[in-house]
Amino acid sequence: MKIQGIIAEYNPFHNGHKYHIDTGKKLSSATHTIVVMSGNFVQRGEPAIFDKFLRAKMAIKEGADLVIELPTVFSLGSAEYFGHGAVSLLNSLAIVDVLSFGCEDDNMSPLQKIATILQDEPDEYKSILKSHLDKGLSFPKAREHALSEFAFAGKNVEEYFKPNNILGIEYIKSLKKLKSTIEINPVKRTGVSYYSSDIKNGIASATKIRKLLIEGNIEKVKEAVPEEIFSIVRDSINDNSYLALDDLREIIYSNLLLSNIENLKMINDISEGIENRLLSSIDPKLSIDHYLDKISSKRYTRTRLQRILIKTLLNLTDDYYKDSTGIHTHPLYARILGFNSKGREILAELKKSSQIPIITNINKFDRQLLEDQGKMLDMDIKASNLYSLMQKKPLYRDLTEKVYMEL
Repeated sequence: MKIQGIIAEYNPFHNGHKYHIDTGKKLSSATHTIVVMSGNFVQRGEPAIFDKFLRAKMAIKEGADLVIELPTVFSLGSAEYFGHGAVSLLNSLAIVDVLSFGCEDDNMSPLQKIATILQDEPDEYKSILKSHLDKGLSFPKAREHALSEFAFAGKNVEEYFKPNNILGIEYIKSLKKLKSTIEINPVKRTGVSYYSSDIKNGIASATKIRKLLIEGNIEKVKEAVPEEIFSIVRDSINDNSYLALDDLREIIYSNLLLSNIENLKMINDISEGIENRLLSSIDPKLSIDHYLDKISSKRYTRTRLQRILIKTLLNLTDDYYKDSTGIHTHPLYARILGFNSKGREILAELKKSSQIPIITNINKFDRQLLEDQGKMLDMDIKASNLYSLMQKKPLYRDLTEKVYMEL
């Protein structure tokens, strides 16, 4: 058994994801695939368009063997926290051989170099970074400038920070930090770019696909997703079993109006007075998109603000990111969302190898056993139940939905 690990959101699953799974297997000679996937809220600070069990089902049908949920505290984190949480989870299983991830270029030397600098943080690099932050640049832009000056002789390094590469850097950095034996297996992106509005040779970005679905242009999506997935997607859209960020507009505004400055200051990632802008800019007539236009800045990007808005709904305070020893650096359990017959083989091995509890039945897991585990898991349940509540059509509650099995 040789296992490839993949970190994904499948929001929704499309032909590019299918290519990644299949190519990753081919390049690494893997026989089994474990996917760590965001739950009902994703890293860009939005509800996933389809719920986590449905997306796990899509993945299982198209080549994944076991799908594990990335806990909410990590899925709503920065790229660094998201990446480290997911890599740590895979590493804690003590069974994964390779980590396959998409990248813009399969030359890993620049990404390896950047990951090493970001992991080691030499004093000179930190000094340059601080100087750019002091100029008012956002952290991502300040980091690019600092890396350019410190290690690339002033060359523009923006190309290395395209979406797939950003996460690739974080994955490599985390593997180094953990001193993991997991090897990297980069898969070069094919077809369109992350932000592209085109469909090329059957490949489209997830952003484009979500836009088509929300606009009701379902048949166009058929070009970009596997045939069986299209049937699932079409039925879900026709059944109103989907969710977009603007569907949460009323509850987001209501929650903010019922909050106060002191409450908001406790929410994770709120700092530098952004809580004042969150409250003063509320206009019930505005879409969430236009509201974000009003409050975003160099320091506060739209995706960061979107994550903050979801965290306010969940009351996801700094306490959820800490325990008695400091900041949580890894998930404290592996909750299974779906598996097939090969996934069952993996589960049998995980019982012997995993360094964290494996949860296949949430109702049988004693959340009181360890306070920190229970707290992290309760946030996942809260997130899923909020997602269910906001659905156009009543959906499951997290404690009643069963793991998807295809055996």
